[in-house]
Amino acid sequence: MERTHPHFPLVCEDSTPSVSGGHALPLASGAVLLGALLAQAMAYAGPREVTVRTDTEHTLRLDGTVVGDFVAMAAPVAGARAGFRVVLDPEPADLALTFVFADELTVECAARPRDPAALDRIAAHYLAFLRAAISMPDREVAAVDHRTAAEKQVAARLNDTTRDLTHPPCLHELFEAAADRDPDALALVQGDTRLRFGELEARANGLAARLTGTRIGILATLSVEFVVCALAVLKAGAAYVPLDPKLPDQRLRTLFRLGHLTSLLADPEYAEIATSLTDSWVPVPSGVTSRDRPTRRGTGSDLAYLIFTSGSTGEPKGALLDHAGRANMITDLNQRFGLGPGDRMLVVSSPSFDMSVYDLFGTLAAGATAVLPDRGREQDVDHWARLLVDERVTLWHSVPSALSLVLNLLPSRVDSVRLVLAGGDWIPVDQPSRVHRAFPGAEFYSLGGATEVSVDSVIHRVAPGERFARAIPYGRPLTNQTARVLDRYGREAALDLPGELVLGGVGVGQGYDRRPRLTAERFPADPFRPGARMYRTGDAARLRADGTIELLGRLDQQIKLEGVRIEPGEIQTAIEADDRVREAVVAPRRDASGRAVALVAFVVPDGDPGTLLAELPVRLRSTLHRSSIPGEFRLIERIPLNANGKVDRTWLAAMADQVPEPEVSEVDTVDAVDEFAEAVAEVWTQVLGLAGPPAAHDRFAALGGGSLAATQVVSRLRRRFGTELSVREVLTRPTVAGVAEILRSRAPS
Repeated sequence: MERTHPHFPLVCEDSTPSVSGGHALPLASGAVLLGALLAQAMAYAGPREVTVRTDTEHTLRLDGTVVGDFVAMAAPVAGARAGFRVVLDPEPADLALTFVFADELTVECAARPRDPAALDRIAAHYLAFLRAAISMPDREVAAVDHRTAAEKQVAARLNDTTRDLTHPPCLHELFEAAADRDPDALALVQGDTRLRFGELEARANGLAARLTGTRIGILATLSVEFVVCALAVLKAGAAYVPLDPKLPDQRLRTLFRLGHLTSLLADPEYAEIATSLTDSWVPVPSGVTSRDRPTRRGTGSDLAYLIFTSGSTGEPKGALLDHAGRANMITDLNQRFGLGPGDRMLVVSSPSFDMSVYDLFGTLAAGATAVLPDRGREQDVDHWARLLVDERVTLWHSVPSALSLVLNLLPSRVDSVRLVLAGGDWIPVDQPSRVHRAFPGAEFYSLGGATEVSVDSVIHRVAPGERFARAIPYGRPLTNQTARVLDRYGREAALDLPGELVLGGVGVGQGYDRRPRLTAERFPADPFRPGARMYRTGDAARLRADGTIELLGRLDQQIKLEGVRIEPGEIQTAIEADDRVREAVVAPRRDASGRAVALVAFVVPDGDPGTLLAELPVRLRSTLHRSSIPGEFRLIERIPLNANGKVDRTWLAAMADQVPEPEVSEVDTVDAVDEFAEAVAEVWTQVLGLAGPPAAHDRFAALGGGSLAATQVVSRLRRRFGTELSVREVLTRPTVAGVAEILRSRAPS
């Protein structure tokens, strides 16, 4: 069984303890040896603070920036003879590495390394620090490049991505080139609407001629109207800002304010919502066309769109993206995948989610067809499954959770799909094999990136039959993009050692709108490419010996749920806005693989809570995206703190993972097993892909259910019983028995 230490991530096989690698070093003075050992501990700890303990119970805390005089630092514990151990605070149950020295230094590990060269690298790293400690004891750890020549070569090859990709500089010009090649080709399909490239071009031209301003909001769902608007805005030389009309009113008003929009285009269907935002909104015209393209031609550095991501301060932050990086990414992927006329992409991502950029502009740039779900059925997975068959879809691109749902609900295998792309979140290790069974002719690719960079920056192909014990590799950077793992000093980390993933190259965006301090922090100068910037993702990662990057988790508190990036701070601020709340903190509940499946809010009331817990979810629906609303709220007396006076995230994570005992009224009894309970259990089994029906007290989120899965549950149960049921009720009455009781109380007698 493979395992990895959380801080010294040497991936190991087997569990045989103390398998010595036999890497002996001649003994120097104990002080110098210990100094080199401390330096190695700091390098191996990635970006985290280091605490070093010895068996003499002497503790030496290092601030994580500079080791001064090695000898002076080691002096207090130099008398200890043997058995120095290096661990991190809090101390883990198992050590991955132990350094023991008596007459010689021996490198041991907790199990056998997966990579046979790992122990050789560890010994070489130690020697590099040891030589530095002896020759230049005042030298900073950051100045010692302890990597071997082979490691440096792996990193250099990984980022040798510069290529000349010939393409128009702007997103709309990619579309225009395809329209010129074949104006009669089918561009968009939605229900009975079939729009050809020439027709789409004419509608976008006609609308573009009427537009003025630099930032134009688009209030529309995923639809033909949205695509026309987005192309028209870009043709007019402006940037589009997607606004989802299904968002809560307060959330929409916040986004409208933060977007600093010069005008608003709106689907007439949402006229009332548009009027609540501004009196000067413009309805999307249906019959205005023109053969003449706007005379203003853009440049690759022009702003193309602004998309909002969750913000830790309580408000969303707007990411600014230009044309050049997105056009490069689209051209690269289309060439890799051989995308062209005859291909059909089923678009399931919301326009407010950056995955839609490739779905729409990438598909149209290739002269292929974008298939859109029918209006009102944008999140109906049963409808998606039918479209895959009826429209002979060849391409799928989504977050893994959406892909899992469609795999659960497919009635049979689909032979038309040739390419499946998953990204934006952790991919279950069994998902590629499920894809290859459902779509026998498909290739499976893992894609990764960030909203602030290109939609996709990193790629990995999973071959049929390939298996992964821990996680699917993040992969290698795309053309003209870079991906590096940096240690706490901003230097490239050695192989298998943790660090922060930073993305660079042409895809790096312009930063955050009107957030200069945050932009400077997250978009620093790229030391590997003079004059360029890079983006610090906040993801913990490591570079493997095979030259692929593997994600390890987050360095901050950010959570990914169903592909949506969530800042707990934004949720906490919204909860604490209630006068009855003194403090709040949010933690994710995770499944066995470590994937976040639900949010749990811990609330400290200010006085008698009364009906607080029942009312909080309702109030949050008016301010937060539904993915950010916790599925469970718990009252606690105080926020737990660790020894450093900080919020004890370890305790919170453990508490969030504990599923509370159900209320007595929700416990199954023989009398309560009726058609309602059986139907709920059956639908949960189908939607969530469970091996067997859940028990009456099983909770939806604990089984892997989220808001998108709840939508499918609601749709199926409504059709079955002809009664009302809401997504919120499935998430707040989260057991089989609880949902069955709602149906039982509302069903016609």
